[in-house]
Amino acid sequence: MTKAQVQRLFLLVVVLIGLWGVLIIRLDARWYGVQEAPRVWVAAGVRNYDLYGLDTTGLMVIRNADPATPDTFEYYTHHPPLIIWLPALVTRFTGYNELGVRYGFAVATLLSGVALYLFVRRLFTEKVALWSTFLYALTPMIAYYGRVPGHDQIGMFIILLFGAIMVNWLKQPTRHRLIALMFLTICAVWTAWTAVFFVGCLGLGAMWLGNRAQKISVIGLGVLSIVAFLMLMIFYQLQWDGSIDSILDAFVWRSSNAIDDPGTASFTVFEFIFTTLVHSVILGTVGLFLMAVIGAPMLYRNSTQTAKVMLVALFMGFLSYQLVFRNASFVHDYYKITLMPALAVLGAGCVVYGWQSSRRQIIRPLIVSFVVMAIVHSAGLLYFLHRTGNRPWLDDAISAVNDLPENENIQLMTHLTGKDNLMPLRFYTYRAVDEGIPFGEAQERAQNGESVVYIACPEQDETFVPVTDDYELIEAGECQLYRLN
Repeated sequence: MTKAQVQRLFLLVVVLIGLWGVLIIRLDARWYGVQEAPRVWVAAGVRNYDLYGLDTTGLMVIRNADPATPDTFEYYTHHPPLIIWLPALVTRFTGYNELGVRYGFAVATLLSGVALYLFVRRLFTEKVALWSTFLYALTPMIAYYGRVPGHDQIGMFIILLFGAIMVNWLKQPTRHRLIALMFLTICAVWTAWTAVFFVGCLGLGAMWLGNRAQKISVIGLGVLSIVAFLMLMIFYQLQWDGSIDSILDAFVWRSSNAIDDPGTASFTVFEFIFTTLVHSVILGTVGLFLMAVIGAPMLYRNSTQTAKVMLVALFMGFLSYQLVFRNASFVHDYYKITLMPALAVLGAGCVVYGWQSSRRQIIRPLIVSFVVMAIVHSAGLLYFLHRTGNRPWLDDAISAVNDLPENENIQLMTHLTGKDNLMPLRFYTYRAVDEGIPFGEAQERAQNGESVVYIACPEQDETFVPVTDDYELIEAGECQLYRLN
């Protein structure tokens, strides 16, 4: 290795260590933060394997965060099951806690950075690969959402590793590389629909670039993905006979403008494009987005045919995924995580080739300002996102509920609404909670013989006022518990 290569390898290690250092921030925090509270069902799904046993769950994804029976299991079949299987495996070694549930996703994100470097290095230069990895790791989308339990976090590693092996296989087809591609194709289907779309687009790129034998092999990979999908559907349907119907129902309202609410209005094409751009720019940083726009023509001029096709395949994988999963893509900002590799590569093209361009006196100050802008943007947003996980009032409510007698038959009710509030409340108390109940209605139910404890957090709802004084007040810090008589 040359001195320059050793230096770049050292810088890559520094970048990866930095990414890991950011990923493990608050890795053991409670499920209160942005997009973590509504996804506490991942932790609940892992817990349900221990609570109900594998004979009862059948290794299905069961999202109930409060006590349930097989008749009330909330099966989740809209995505592949590895999102639960991975943390279930990791927690066998770390113990069941927040850190154990998040850890596997953080590792997958770190490895996706390594896979991105390998992928880009095979398409461009080591400098472009190094800058791509740095800009990828810099984005809040990766540095924050990379530690949040999700399908795409694991899928990104599979996508980029598949791409790196695919490029090598196109240059020199070997049996081992083809077997690796076959294995990753199966993993993609059973891990994340995201990965399936990218594998398909990268495969189409290989069809364009490869020889006749390689084209036939790629068709074989496509057939293998279909077989893997059918096996997944059979697995789901054998465990729960409503699986396929549940998947089909999810596509009925794919243009709804609210998640889990098919009765809402459809968004317009402009709204979809605008929302996608906003999510991508904010969580990818303005600096990176500007570098990507400037770097696109620079990278194009310095690309081989293979590099151009594979980069287009990255964009097509993102676009196809967004368009098919329209509702989820419109609502969830973290679905745009699949755009980060392509943005990072284009941004790296701006840095590397712009720095060397004939107009470097103009471009170099811009590059420095964009990089600084991206760093400041990322640091500020990461601070904000982690601050959202500090919710002392919710801690107070959970502690007060957990102090209630466990053997007492209590019906919990609250004026609070929304997954961000109710899912952590149900998960950490492991009790059923009726949400959005007015105080007066709770009082009426108590008068009808129910043993009611009402959870009220006035600072979260300024309109809340108790309508009677017939209660026993239990102080809970920023919240109160009303035992209604």
